[in-house]
Amino acid sequence: MTVIKMLCTLLPPTSGTVRVVGFDICTQAVDVRHAIGYVPQMLSADGALTGYENLIVFAKLYDVPRGEREKQVREFPGVHGLVESADKHSNFGISDK
Repeated sequence: MTVIKMLCTLLPPTSGTVRVVGFDICTQAVDVRHAIGYVPQMLSADGALTGYENLIVFAKLYDVPRGEREKQVREFPGVHGLVESADKHSNFGISDK
């Protein structure tokens, strides 16, 4: 699991250099993420986080500019009818099937 996390740029290597599709995972993480199309298996990055907090994690993961993150994250639940779930520790009301 550790190697997969490194290859997806979620965990830095302890030593050495790792390249994915020619991109260095430390210095070109955004390029790696775009090239591999990383999508986590679980919708919630961490069950201890609220919906808003999970959206911030994913906004960072997909390189949403810092100045736009909060605005986009705060607008998302309203646009998608998820306002009641946004502050809860859940995956926005989506259940595993």
